[in-house]
Amino acid sequence: METVATKLRFPLNVYAALMQATAEQSAFLAYGTLQARSNSTSPGADELIDAQRQLADQIIAALDLPAGSRVLEVGSGSGLLARHMADAGWQVTAVDNNEAASKLSTQALSDVSANIVTAEFASQWPQWAPQQYDALIFHNSARYFLPLSCFAAARHLLAEGGKVLIVDEFLTGVSDDLKSCDLAQLENVEALAARAGFLLQDRVDTSGETANFLDAFIALFQDHRQELLALTDESPETISELETAMLDDLKRLRQGDTSHQLLTWQMQAAAESLVPAETLQAEDFQQVFERSFKTDFSAALWHWKYGAGRGASVAALRDQQVVAHYGGIRRDILYFGDPGTAVQICDVMVMPEQRSFFSRDSLFFKTASTMLEQYAGYHARHLLGFGFPNMKAMHVAQRLKLYDKTDELVQLKIPVAQHQTDWHLQFGDMDAAVIESAQSLWLAMKESFTDSIIGVRDSQYLDYRFRQRPGLDYESVQLIDGDTVVALIVLRPHGEHYLIMDILCESALLGRVFNEISAHTQRQGRPAVFWLSAGQVDRLGMEAVCVESLGIHIPCNRWTRGPSADQLQGAWWLTAGDMDFM
Repeated sequence: METVATKLRFPLNVYAALMQATAEQSAFLAYGTLQARSNSTSPGADELIDAQRQLADQIIAALDLPAGSRVLEVGSGSGLLARHMADAGWQVTAVDNNEAASKLSTQALSDVSANIVTAEFASQWPQWAPQQYDALIFHNSARYFLPLSCFAAARHLLAEGGKVLIVDEFLTGVSDDLKSCDLAQLENVEALAARAGFLLQDRVDTSGETANFLDAFIALFQDHRQELLALTDESPETISELETAMLDDLKRLRQGDTSHQLLTWQMQAAAESLVPAETLQAEDFQQVFERSFKTDFSAALWHWKYGAGRGASVAALRDQQVVAHYGGIRRDILYFGDPGTAVQICDVMVMPEQRSFFSRDSLFFKTASTMLEQYAGYHARHLLGFGFPNMKAMHVAQRLKLYDKTDELVQLKIPVAQHQTDWHLQFGDMDAAVIESAQSLWLAMKESFTDSIIGVRDSQYLDYRFRQRPGLDYESVQLIDGDTVVALIVLRPHGEHYLIMDILCESALLGRVFNEISAHTQRQGRPAVFWLSAGQVDRLGMEAVCVESLGIHIPCNRWTRGPSADQLQGAWWLTAGDMDFM
Protein backbone atom coordinates (compact mmCIF):
# COMPACT_ATOMS: atom_id res chain seq x y z
CA MET A 1 0.00 0.00 0.00
CA GLU A 2 1.37 3.39 -0.94
CA THR A 3 1.80 5.83 1.94
CA VAL A 4 3.57 9.12 2.45
CA ALA A 5 6.54 7.17 3.86
CA THR A 6 6.87 5.03 0.73
CA LYS A 7 7.25 8.23 -1.32
CA LEU A 8 10.41 9.14 0.56
CA ARG A 9 13.63 9.03 -1.38
CA PHE A 10 15.65 5.83 -1.32
CA PRO A 11 16.86 4.53 1.11
CA LEU A 12 14.65 6.42 3.59
CA ASN A 13 11.60 4.75 2.04
CA VAL A 14 13.06 1.35 2.95
CA TYR A 15 13.90 2.41 6.51
CA ALA A 16 10.42 3.85 6.97
CA ALA A 17 8.77 0.70 5.62
CA LEU A 18 10.84 -1.49 7.97
CA MET A 19 9.97 0.51 11.07
CA GLN A 20 6.33 0.75 10.04
CA ALA A 21 6.14 -3.02 9.54
CA THR A 22 7.84 -3.89 12.82
CA ALA A 23 6.76 -1.10 15.18
CA GLU A 24 3.86 0.55 13.33
CA GLN A 25 5.63 3.91 13.21
CA SER A 26 8.31 5.45 11.02
CA ALA A 27 10.39 6.77 13.92
CA PHE A 28 13.28 9.12 13.21
CA LEU A 29 14.61 7.64 9.95
CA ALA A 30 18.09 8.10 11.42
CA TYR A 31 20.57 6.20 13.55
CA GLY A 32 20.09 6.00 17.30
CA THR A 33 22.49 5.33 20.15
CA LEU A 34 22.11 1.81 21.57
CA GLN A 35 23.94 0.74 24.68
CA ALA A 36 25.72 -2.62 24.83
CA ARG A 37 23.31 -5.38 25.82
CA SER A 38 23.98 -8.20 28.27
CA ASN A 39 21.74 -10.86 26.65
CA SER A 40 22.22 -12.49 23.25
CA THR A 41 18.75 -11.85 21.82
CA SER A 42 18.43 -9.27 19.10
CA PRO A 43 16.72 -6.06 20.17
CA GLY A 44 13.26 -5.47 18.78
CA ALA A 45 12.01 -2.50 16.81
CA ASP A 46 10.68 -0.80 19.93
CA GLU A 47 14.14 -0.89 21.49
CA LEU A 48 15.61 0.64 18.34
CA ILE A 49 13.04 3.44 18.47
CA ASP A 50 13.94 4.05 22.12
CA ALA A 51 17.58 4.32 21.01
CA GLN A 52 16.57 6.97 18.48
CA ARG A 53 14.68 8.87 21.15
CA GLN A 54 17.75 8.70 23.38
CA LEU A 55 19.81 10.44 20.69
CA ALA A 56 17.07 13.07 20.30
CA ASP A 57 17.28 13.73 24.04
CA GLN A 58 21.07 14.09 23.73
CA ILE A 59 20.62 16.65 20.97
CA ILE A 60 18.21 18.72 23.02
CA ALA A 61 20.48 18.54 26.06
CA ALA A 62 23.54 19.53 24.02
CA LEU A 63 21.82 22.68 22.72
CA ASP A 64 20.59 23.64 26.20
CA LEU A 65 18.33 26.42 24.90
CA PRO A 66 15.64 28.26 26.87
CA ALA A 67 11.96 28.01 25.97
CA GLY A 68 11.01 30.19 23.04
CA SER A 69 14.33 29.74 21.24
CA ARG A 70 14.14 29.76 17.45
CA VAL A 71 15.55 26.55 15.93
CA LEU A 72 16.04 25.50 12.31
CA GLU A 73 16.41 21.80 11.55
CA VAL A 74 17.94 21.02 8.14
CA GLY A 75 16.73 17.65 6.88
CA SER A 76 13.48 17.09 8.76
CA GLY A 77 13.06 13.38 7.88
CA SER A 78 9.99 12.08 9.68
CA GLY A 79 9.60 15.25 11.75
CA LEU A 80 9.95 13.46 15.09
CA LEU A 81 13.09 15.33 16.16
CA ALA A 82 11.31 18.58 15.34
CA ARG A 83 8.41 17.31 17.45
CA HIS A 84 10.74 16.70 20.41
CA MET A 85 12.13 20.22 20.04
CA ALA A 86 8.65 21.72 19.87
CA ASP A 87 7.72 19.80 23.02
CA ALA A 88 10.78 21.39 24.66
CA GLY A 89 9.14 24.76 24.08
CA TRP A 90 11.23 25.89 21.12
CA GLN A 91 9.96 27.66 18.01
CA VAL A 92 10.79 25.10 15.33
CA THR A 93 11.30 25.42 11.58
CA ALA A 94 12.07 22.19 9.71
CA VAL A 95 13.30 22.23 6.11
CA ASP A 96 13.66 19.32 3.69
CA ASN A 97 14.04 19.13 -0.08
CA ASN A 98 11.70 16.12 -0.30
CA GLU A 99 7.97 16.80 -0.35
CA ALA A 100 7.16 13.43 1.23
CA ALA A 101 9.44 14.20 4.19
CA SER A 102 7.74 17.57 4.62
CA LYS A 103 4.34 15.83 4.69
CA LEU A 104 5.57 13.40 7.34
CA SER A 105 6.84 16.35 9.39
CA THR A 106 3.51 18.11 9.01
CA GLN A 107 1.74 15.01 10.34
CA ALA A 108 4.17 14.68 13.26
CA LEU A 109 3.73 18.35 14.18
CA SER A 110 0.04 18.69 13.41
CA ASP A 111 -0.97 19.65 16.97
CA VAL A 112 1.90 22.05 17.71
CA SER A 113 3.01 25.36 16.22
CA ALA A 114 5.83 24.70 13.76
CA ASN A 115 6.93 25.85 10.33
CA ILE A 116 7.55 23.14 7.71
CA VAL A 117 9.42 24.24 4.59
CA THR A 118 10.15 22.31 1.39
CA ALA A 119 13.24 23.85 -0.17
CA GLU A 120 16.73 23.17 -1.50
CA PHE A 121 18.60 24.48 1.50
CA ALA A 122 22.06 24.71 -0.10
CA SER A 123 20.91 27.07 -2.85
CA GLN A 124 18.20 29.01 -1.01
CA TRP A 125 19.64 29.92 2.39
CA PRO A 126 21.44 33.04 1.04
CA GLN A 127 18.03 34.51 0.17
CA TRP A 128 16.56 33.91 3.64
CA ALA A 129 16.36 36.67 6.24
CA PRO A 130 19.53 36.93 8.33
CA GLN A 131 19.91 36.39 12.09
CA GLN A 132 16.50 34.78 12.53
CA TYR A 133 17.49 31.61 14.45
CA ASP A 134 19.16 30.79 17.75
CA ALA A 135 20.28 27.31 16.64
CA LEU A 136 20.86 25.43 13.42
CA ILE A 137 20.70 21.61 13.49
CA PHE A 138 22.00 19.16 10.90
CA HIS A 139 20.65 15.77 11.99
CA ASN A 140 22.30 13.24 9.64
CA SER A 141 22.01 15.83 6.87
CA ALA A 142 25.36 17.65 6.95
CA ARG A 143 26.89 14.97 4.70
CA TYR A 144 24.72 16.21 1.82
CA PHE A 145 26.28 19.68 1.91
CA LEU A 146 29.78 21.04 1.77
CA PRO A 147 30.90 21.79 5.35
CA LEU A 148 31.61 25.30 4.09
CA SER A 149 27.93 25.69 3.18
CA CYS A 150 26.85 24.56 6.66
CA PHE A 151 28.96 27.15 8.47
CA ALA A 152 28.34 29.90 5.92
CA ALA A 153 24.59 29.36 6.31
CA ALA A 154 24.98 29.43 10.08
CA ARG A 155 26.93 32.69 9.94
CA HIS A 156 24.11 34.20 7.87
CA LEU A 157 21.06 32.75 9.64
CA LEU A 158 22.06 32.72 13.31
CA ALA A 159 21.56 35.51 15.78
CA GLU A 160 24.53 36.66 17.85
CA GLY A 161 25.89 33.78 19.93
CA GLY A 162 23.80 31.21 18.05
CA LYS A 163 24.64 27.52 18.03
CA VAL A 164 25.33 24.93 15.34
CA LEU A 165 24.79 21.25 16.06
CA ILE A 166 25.85 18.48 13.69
CA VAL A 167 25.05 14.82 14.28
CA ASP A 168 26.65 12.77 11.53
CA GLU A 169 29.26 10.33 10.33
CA PHE A 170 32.76 11.52 9.46
CA LEU A 171 35.94 10.12 7.99
CA THR A 172 38.58 9.62 10.64
CA GLY A 173 40.92 7.07 9.03
CA VAL A 174 43.87 7.63 6.72
CA SER A 175 42.82 5.48 3.78
CA ASP A 176 44.31 6.35 0.39
CA ASP A 177 41.33 4.85 -1.41
CA LEU A 178 40.79 6.66 -4.70
CA LYS A 179 37.02 6.27 -4.49
CA SER A 180 35.11 9.47 -3.83
CA CYS A 181 33.19 9.61 -0.58
CA ASP A 182 30.35 11.82 0.56
CA LEU A 183 31.70 12.02 4.10
CA ALA A 184 33.84 14.90 5.30
CA GLN A 185 37.10 14.48 7.21
CA LEU A 186 36.41 15.24 10.86
CA GLU A 187 39.68 17.12 11.33
CA ASN A 188 38.91 19.32 8.33
CA VAL A 189 35.42 20.14 9.61
CA GLU A 190 36.74 21.12 13.02
CA ALA A 191 39.49 23.24 11.46
CA LEU A 192 37.01 24.97 9.16
CA ALA A 193 34.64 25.70 12.05
CA ALA A 194 37.42 27.40 14.00
CA ARG A 195 38.56 29.28 10.89
CA ALA A 196 34.99 30.48 10.32
CA GLY A 197 34.58 31.74 13.87
CA PHE A 198 32.75 28.89 15.63
CA LEU A 199 33.88 27.75 19.09
CA LEU A 200 33.53 24.04 19.76
CA GLN A 201 31.47 23.65 22.94
CA ASP A 202 30.95 19.91 23.07
CA ARG A 203 32.01 16.79 21.21
CA VAL A 204 30.35 13.45 21.95
CA ASP A 205 31.71 10.41 20.14
CA THR A 206 28.70 8.13 19.64
CA SER A 207 30.55 5.63 17.42
CA GLY A 208 30.23 2.65 19.74
CA GLU A 209 26.53 3.16 20.48
CA THR A 210 25.82 3.88 16.80
CA ALA A 211 27.61 0.66 15.79
CA ASN A 212 25.44 -1.25 18.26
CA PHE A 213 22.35 0.34 16.74
CA LEU A 214 23.43 -0.35 13.16
CA ASP A 215 24.25 -3.95 13.98
CA ALA A 216 20.77 -4.46 15.46
CA PHE A 217 19.10 -2.60 12.63
CA ILE A 218 20.81 -4.80 10.01
CA ALA A 219 19.58 -7.91 11.84
CA LEU A 220 16.03 -6.54 11.78
CA PHE A 221 16.45 -5.66 8.11
CA GLN A 222 17.59 -9.19 7.27
CA ASP A 223 14.68 -10.75 9.17
CA HIS A 224 12.15 -8.75 7.14
CA ARG A 225 13.81 -8.71 3.73
CA GLN A 226 10.86 -10.32 1.90
CA GLU A 227 8.37 -7.91 3.44
CA LEU A 228 10.47 -4.97 2.31
CA LEU A 229 10.31 -6.14 -1.30
CA ALA A 230 6.52 -6.01 -1.17
CA LEU A 231 6.25 -2.83 0.88
CA THR A 232 8.65 -0.70 -1.15
CA ASP A 233 8.47 -2.05 -4.71
CA GLU A 234 12.27 -1.98 -4.73
CA SER A 235 14.04 -4.75 -6.64
CA PRO A 236 15.80 -7.64 -4.86
CA GLU A 237 19.08 -6.30 -6.25
CA THR A 238 18.44 -2.88 -4.71
CA ILE A 239 17.59 -4.37 -1.32
CA SER A 240 20.74 -6.52 -1.45
CA GLU A 241 22.89 -3.53 -2.39
CA LEU A 242 21.46 -1.56 0.53
CA GLU A 243 22.27 -4.42 2.91
CA THR A 244 25.83 -4.57 1.56
CA ALA A 245 26.19 -0.81 1.99
CA MET A 246 25.04 -0.98 5.61
CA LEU A 247 27.41 -3.86 6.34
CA ASP A 248 30.25 -1.86 4.78
CA ASP A 249 29.29 1.16 6.90
CA LEU A 250 29.36 -1.00 10.03
CA LYS A 251 32.75 -2.49 9.10
CA ARG A 252 34.31 0.96 8.53
CA LEU A 253 32.85 2.16 11.81
CA ARG A 254 34.15 -0.83 13.78
CA GLN A 255 37.61 -0.42 12.16
CA GLY A 256 37.78 3.25 13.05
CA ASP A 257 37.84 4.51 9.46
CA THR A 258 34.68 6.49 10.25
CA SER A 259 33.14 7.82 13.43
CA HIS A 260 29.77 9.20 14.51
CA GLN A 261 29.90 12.48 16.35
CA LEU A 262 27.54 14.89 18.08
CA LEU A 263 29.24 18.27 17.72
CA THR A 264 28.06 21.60 19.12
CA TRP A 265 29.56 24.99 18.29
CA GLN A 266 28.75 28.54 19.36
CA MET A 267 29.16 31.33 16.84
CA GLN A 268 31.69 33.98 17.81
CA ALA A 269 32.22 37.46 16.45
CA ALA A 270 34.44 37.28 13.34
CA ALA A 271 36.07 39.85 11.08
CA GLU A 272 35.12 37.93 7.96
CA SER A 273 32.85 35.13 6.82
CA LEU A 274 33.85 32.34 4.44
CA VAL A 275 31.26 31.40 1.83
CA PRO A 276 30.98 29.28 -1.32
CA ALA A 277 31.64 31.74 -4.14
CA GLU A 278 28.67 30.32 -6.05
CA THR A 279 26.30 31.95 -3.56
CA LEU A 280 27.41 35.40 -4.79
CA GLN A 281 26.82 37.32 -8.01
CA ALA A 282 29.59 37.82 -10.57
CA GLU A 283 29.49 41.58 -10.00
CA ASP A 284 30.35 41.06 -6.33
CA PHE A 285 33.90 40.17 -7.40
CA GLN A 286 34.53 43.25 -9.54
CA GLN A 287 36.27 45.40 -6.95
CA VAL A 288 38.63 42.74 -5.58
CA PHE A 289 39.42 41.57 -9.12
CA GLU A 290 40.27 45.00 -10.50
CA ARG A 291 42.30 46.00 -7.46
CA SER A 292 44.20 42.70 -7.49
CA PHE A 293 44.96 42.40 -11.20
CA LYS A 294 44.86 46.06 -12.31
CA THR A 295 42.62 45.21 -15.25
CA ASP A 296 38.94 45.52 -16.09
CA PHE A 297 36.50 42.94 -14.78
CA SER A 298 34.27 41.07 -17.24
CA ALA A 299 31.09 39.50 -15.85
CA ALA A 300 30.79 37.48 -19.07
CA LEU A 301 34.26 36.02 -18.61
CA TRP A 302 33.51 35.26 -14.94
CA HIS A 303 30.35 33.37 -15.92
CA TRP A 304 32.32 31.49 -18.59
CA LYS A 305 34.78 30.32 -15.98
CA TYR A 306 32.54 29.56 -13.02
CA GLY A 307 29.01 29.23 -14.37
CA ALA A 308 27.00 26.07 -15.09
CA GLY A 309 28.33 24.30 -12.00
CA ARG A 310 32.00 24.58 -13.03
CA GLY A 311 33.03 26.66 -10.02
CA ALA A 312 34.71 25.28 -6.91
CA SER A 313 35.68 28.45 -5.12
CA VAL A 314 35.76 30.11 -1.71
CA ALA A 315 35.23 33.80 -0.99
CA ALA A 316 35.79 35.86 2.16
CA LEU A 317 33.41 38.69 3.03
CA ARG A 318 33.91 41.66 5.28
CA ASP A 319 30.96 43.96 5.81
CA GLN A 320 29.21 42.05 3.01
CA GLN A 321 32.01 42.94 0.56
CA VAL A 322 34.26 40.36 -1.12
CA VAL A 323 37.79 40.89 0.18
CA ALA A 324 39.36 37.59 -0.94
CA HIS A 325 38.71 34.80 -3.42
CA TYR A 326 40.42 31.48 -4.01
CA GLY A 327 39.04 30.20 -7.28
CA GLY A 328 38.70 26.75 -8.72
CA ILE A 329 37.22 25.36 -11.93
CA ARG A 330 36.20 21.77 -12.54
CA ARG A 331 38.23 20.00 -15.22
CA ASP A 332 37.55 16.52 -16.57
CA ILE A 333 40.80 14.57 -16.85
CA LEU A 334 42.27 11.20 -17.64
CA TYR A 335 44.33 10.12 -14.64
CA PHE A 336 46.82 7.60 -16.02
CA GLY A 337 44.11 6.43 -18.42
CA ASP A 338 41.19 6.47 -15.96
CA PRO A 339 38.44 9.12 -16.10
CA GLY A 340 38.52 11.60 -13.22
CA THR A 341 38.20 15.24 -12.30
CA ALA A 342 40.60 17.91 -11.11
CA VAL A 343 40.06 21.42 -9.83
CA GLN A 344 42.11 24.11 -11.54
CA ILE A 345 43.15 26.96 -9.26
CA CYS A 346 42.74 30.46 -10.65
CA ASP A 347 41.76 34.03 -9.68
CA VAL A 348 43.52 33.98 -6.31
CA MET A 349 42.79 37.46 -5.00
CA VAL A 350 43.10 39.41 -1.76
CA MET A 351 42.42 43.11 -1.32
CA PRO A 352 45.83 44.85 -1.34
CA GLU A 353 45.41 46.41 2.11
CA GLN A 354 44.59 43.02 3.62
CA ARG A 355 47.39 40.95 2.13
CA SER A 356 49.53 39.00 4.55
CA PHE A 357 50.53 35.87 2.69
CA PHE A 358 52.99 34.52 5.21
CA SER A 359 50.58 33.78 8.04
CA ARG A 360 47.97 31.13 8.70
CA ASP A 361 45.77 33.96 9.93
CA SER A 362 45.83 35.55 6.48
CA LEU A 363 42.87 35.64 4.14
CA PHE A 364 44.95 33.86 1.53
CA PHE A 365 45.54 30.90 3.82
CA LYS A 366 41.96 30.80 5.11
CA THR A 367 40.44 30.75 1.63
CA ALA A 368 43.08 28.43 0.14
CA SER A 369 42.96 25.79 2.88
CA THR A 370 39.16 25.89 2.94
CA MET A 371 38.91 25.46 -0.81
CA LEU A 372 41.28 22.49 -0.83
CA GLU A 373 39.45 20.85 2.08
CA GLN A 374 36.13 21.16 0.28
CA TYR A 375 37.14 20.24 -3.24
CA ALA A 376 40.44 18.33 -3.59
CA GLY A 377 41.73 14.96 -2.43
CA TYR A 378 40.87 11.28 -2.24
CA HIS A 379 37.46 11.80 -0.67
CA ALA A 380 36.56 15.15 -2.20
CA ARG A 381 34.70 16.05 -5.37
CA HIS A 382 37.95 16.26 -7.34
CA LEU A 383 40.95 14.00 -7.01
CA LEU A 384 43.59 16.62 -7.86
CA GLY A 385 44.23 20.31 -7.57
CA PHE A 386 46.54 22.07 -10.01
CA GLY A 387 47.25 25.55 -11.27
CA PHE A 388 49.87 27.91 -12.69
CA PRO A 389 51.27 30.13 -9.89
CA ASN A 390 54.28 32.33 -10.40
CA MET A 391 57.41 31.70 -8.35
CA LYS A 392 56.47 34.08 -5.51
CA ALA A 393 53.00 32.63 -5.06
CA MET A 394 54.38 29.09 -5.26
CA HIS A 395 56.96 29.74 -2.55
CA VAL A 396 54.33 31.24 -0.23
CA ALA A 397 52.03 28.25 -0.72
CA GLN A 398 54.89 25.81 -0.13
CA ARG A 399 55.85 27.63 3.06
CA LEU A 400 52.26 27.33 4.30
CA LYS A 401 52.28 23.61 3.34
CA LEU A 402 49.43 24.05 0.88
CA TYR A 403 51.25 22.98 -2.31
CA ASP A 404 54.07 20.79 -3.50
CA LYS A 405 55.75 21.31 -6.87
CA THR A 406 55.23 18.67 -9.55
CA ASP A 407 56.54 20.45 -12.65
CA GLU A 408 56.86 23.79 -14.40
CA LEU A 409 55.70 25.27 -17.67
CA VAL A 410 58.40 25.91 -20.30
CA GLN A 411 58.42 27.65 -23.66
CA LEU A 412 59.54 25.63 -26.68
CA LYS A 413 60.79 27.12 -29.93
CA ILE A 414 62.46 25.59 -32.98
CA PRO A 415 65.24 27.99 -34.07
CA VAL A 416 65.20 26.98 -37.74
CA ALA A 417 62.33 24.76 -38.80
CA GLN A 418 62.03 23.17 -42.26
CA HIS A 419 58.99 21.46 -43.71
CA GLN A 420 59.50 17.70 -43.52
CA THR A 421 56.13 16.47 -44.84
CA ASP A 422 53.81 17.19 -47.73
CA TRP A 423 50.91 17.88 -45.41
CA HIS A 424 48.57 20.67 -46.42
CA LEU A 425 47.94 23.41 -43.86
CA GLN A 426 44.41 24.79 -43.79
CA PHE A 427 43.89 27.94 -41.74
CA GLY A 428 40.55 29.17 -40.38
CA ASP A 429 38.51 30.08 -37.35
CA MET A 430 37.60 27.75 -34.51
CA ASP A 431 34.18 27.07 -36.00
CA ALA A 432 31.80 24.21 -35.27
CA ALA A 433 33.01 22.08 -38.20
CA VAL A 434 36.66 22.32 -37.13
CA ILE A 435 35.80 21.45 -33.54
CA GLU A 436 33.67 18.47 -34.56
CA SER A 437 36.45 17.12 -36.76
CA ALA A 438 38.82 17.21 -33.79
CA GLN A 439 36.84 14.56 -31.90
CA SER A 440 38.52 11.69 -33.73
CA LEU A 441 41.93 13.31 -33.16
CA TRP A 442 41.29 13.40 -29.43
CA LEU A 443 40.17 9.77 -29.37
CA ALA A 444 43.43 8.78 -31.04
CA MET A 445 45.57 11.07 -28.89
CA LYS A 446 44.29 9.97 -25.50
CA GLU A 447 45.26 6.32 -26.12
CA SER A 448 48.93 7.25 -25.71
CA PHE A 449 48.52 9.09 -22.41
CA THR A 450 47.87 6.20 -20.05
CA ASP A 451 51.24 6.99 -18.45
CA SER A 452 50.28 10.61 -17.76
CA ILE A 453 47.55 13.01 -16.66
CA ILE A 454 45.82 14.97 -19.38
CA GLY A 455 42.77 17.20 -19.46
CA VAL A 456 39.96 15.92 -21.67
CA ARG A 457 40.08 17.60 -25.06
CA ASP A 458 36.93 16.28 -26.72
CA SER A 459 34.77 18.38 -29.04
CA GLN A 460 32.53 19.55 -26.18
CA TYR A 461 35.50 20.89 -24.24
CA LEU A 462 37.09 22.51 -27.32
CA ASP A 463 33.83 24.27 -28.10
CA TYR A 464 33.61 25.63 -24.55
CA ARG A 465 37.30 26.53 -24.27
CA PHE A 466 37.97 28.16 -27.64
CA ARG A 467 34.63 28.96 -29.27
CA GLN A 468 32.63 30.22 -26.29
CA ARG A 469 35.46 32.03 -24.50
CA PRO A 470 34.43 35.74 -24.32
CA GLY A 471 36.81 38.44 -25.44
CA LEU A 472 39.27 36.36 -27.49
CA ASP A 473 39.25 34.75 -30.91
CA TYR A 474 41.45 31.80 -31.77
CA GLU A 475 42.78 30.56 -35.08
CA SER A 476 42.73 26.95 -36.20
CA VAL A 477 45.23 25.15 -38.38
CA GLN A 478 44.31 21.74 -39.73
CA LEU A 479 47.15 19.59 -41.04
CA ILE A 480 45.83 17.42 -43.85
CA ASP A 481 47.47 14.38 -45.39
CA GLY A 482 45.61 13.70 -48.63
CA ASP A 483 41.97 13.72 -47.51
CA THR A 484 42.70 13.00 -43.85
CA VAL A 485 43.02 15.58 -41.09
CA VAL A 486 46.00 14.37 -39.06
CA ALA A 487 46.25 17.24 -36.59
CA LEU A 488 44.56 20.37 -35.27
CA ILE A 489 46.54 23.31 -33.91
CA VAL A 490 44.94 26.18 -31.99
CA LEU A 491 46.83 29.50 -32.24
CA ARG A 492 46.57 33.06 -31.06
CA PRO A 493 48.90 36.05 -31.58
CA HIS A 494 51.15 36.63 -28.56
CA GLY A 495 53.46 39.60 -28.91
CA GLU A 496 55.94 38.90 -31.72
CA HIS A 497 54.98 35.22 -31.80
CA TYR A 498 52.12 32.89 -32.39
CA LEU A 499 51.36 31.03 -29.21
CA ILE A 500 50.32 27.43 -29.76
CA MET A 501 47.40 26.97 -27.38
CA ASP A 502 46.90 23.30 -28.10
CA ILE A 503 47.79 20.45 -30.44
CA LEU A 504 45.53 17.48 -31.09
CA CYS A 505 46.94 14.50 -32.94
CA GLU A 506 48.30 11.03 -32.37
CA SER A 507 51.06 11.22 -29.78
CA ALA A 508 53.65 9.89 -32.25
CA LEU A 509 53.03 12.88 -34.53
CA LEU A 510 53.38 15.66 -31.94
CA GLY A 511 56.97 16.58 -32.80
CA ARG A 512 56.33 16.60 -36.56
CA VAL A 513 53.21 18.73 -36.12
CA PHE A 514 55.11 21.26 -34.00
CA ASN A 515 57.85 21.37 -36.64
CA GLU A 516 55.39 21.91 -39.51
CA ILE A 517 53.58 24.82 -37.89
CA SER A 518 56.92 26.31 -36.80
CA ALA A 519 58.24 26.20 -40.36
CA HIS A 520 55.14 27.91 -41.69
CA THR A 521 54.97 30.69 -39.06
CA GLN A 522 58.69 31.43 -39.38
CA ARG A 523 58.20 32.08 -43.09
CA GLN A 524 55.33 34.43 -42.19
CA GLY A 525 57.64 36.42 -39.90
CA ARG A 526 55.84 35.47 -36.66
CA PRO A 527 57.45 32.33 -35.20
CA ALA A 528 55.37 29.92 -33.16
CA VAL A 529 56.16 29.06 -29.56
CA PHE A 530 54.66 26.18 -27.60
CA TRP A 531 54.10 26.25 -23.84
CA LEU A 532 54.30 22.76 -22.35
CA SER A 533 54.88 21.13 -18.98
CA ALA A 534 58.58 20.32 -18.75
CA GLY A 535 58.06 16.67 -17.84
CA GLN A 536 56.37 16.06 -21.18
CA VAL A 537 58.93 17.67 -23.51
CA ASP A 538 60.55 14.32 -24.31
CA ARG A 539 57.23 13.10 -25.70
CA LEU A 540 57.84 15.36 -28.71
CA GLY A 541 60.97 13.40 -29.62
CA MET A 542 62.84 16.52 -30.74
CA GLU A 543 66.49 17.47 -30.30
CA ALA A 544 66.80 20.84 -32.03
CA VAL A 545 64.40 22.71 -29.78
CA CYS A 546 65.09 25.64 -27.45
CA VAL A 547 63.63 25.28 -23.97
CA GLU A 548 63.10 28.39 -21.84
CA SER A 549 61.69 28.55 -18.32
CA LEU A 550 58.60 30.72 -17.94
CA GLY A 551 58.75 30.94 -14.15
CA ILE A 552 55.33 29.29 -13.97
CA HIS A 553 55.09 26.34 -11.61
CA ILE A 554 52.65 23.43 -11.64
CA PRO A 555 51.68 22.55 -8.06
CA CYS A 556 49.73 19.75 -6.49
CA ASN A 557 47.55 19.82 -3.42
CA ARG A 558 49.50 19.04 -0.26
CA TRP A 559 46.93 20.21 2.28
CA THR A 560 44.49 17.29 2.08
CA ARG A 561 45.09 13.58 1.52
CA GLY A 562 45.56 12.76 -2.14
CA PRO A 563 48.17 11.58 -4.64
CA SER A 564 51.64 12.67 -3.56
CA ALA A 565 54.00 14.97 -5.42
CA ASP A 566 56.21 11.95 -6.16
CA GLN A 567 53.30 10.20 -7.88
CA LEU A 568 52.50 13.31 -9.92
CA GLN A 569 56.04 14.42 -10.75
CA GLY A 570 56.25 15.31 -14.45
CA ALA A 571 52.97 13.52 -15.18
CA TRP A 572 50.78 16.43 -16.31
CA TRP A 573 50.42 17.25 -20.01
CA LEU A 574 49.57 20.94 -19.80
CA THR A 575 49.70 23.61 -22.49
CA ALA A 576 48.80 27.28 -22.79
CA GLY A 577 45.26 26.19 -23.66
CA ASP A 578 44.89 24.69 -20.21
CA MET A 579 45.42 28.08 -18.60
CA ASP A 580 42.02 29.68 -18.13
CA PHE A 581 43.27 33.27 -18.32
CA MET A 582 44.98 32.94 -21.72
